[in-house]
Amino acid sequence: MASLLRETAAKLPSDSVTDTSLIEKFVTSALLARQFSEEVCLEVLALAEKSLGTSAFRPGPLERIRRDLSLYVRQAVPDEKLERAGRVLAKMEGAPSW
Repeated sequence: MASLLRETAAKLPSDSVTDTSLIEKFVTSALLARQFSEEVCLEVLALAEKSLGTSAFRPGPLERIRRDLSLYVRQAVPDEKLERAGRVLAKMEGAPSW
């Protein structure tokens, strides 16, 4: 996951960009990297809950961290963000560079 995020960041130019199609591609790349990060984090949380059993849900520091993290990694309006990424991908010719 870290390598995907690094690759995404490396593709972003350091100078200001005015080409809107290029900006759309960068935003889409960031949205998809964020979606991937969320999915990985939620999968790890599910595995942690499974391995800890009911103790993961008992009141205490572990339960609070699990609960807070599961809320924190979720995106606001994820369908809207995926739809936006899908529209940009559909307009692209050939395979995305990322």
